[in-house]
Amino acid sequence: MWATINLGHDMGLRVVAEGIEDVATLDLLSDLGCDLAQGYYISRPAPADKLAFQSTIVKSLAALPVA
Repeated sequence: MWATINLGHDMGLRVVAEGIEDVATLDLLSDLGCDLAQGYYISRPAPADKLAFQSTIVKSLAALPVA
């Protein structure tokens, strides 16, 4: 995974991981420098009008210090 993430970054891209189903996978990808993630752990499929609200919550949670 590290090589794929770095390849994307070397090409000037932001890297998105798909299919995240648990916190351990999300933490690993974060540690490896993955930029974005999506999957059932983060959110089940939802209508577009619900996504803006969820995006605001995720950004707020991301700003919290890790204990």
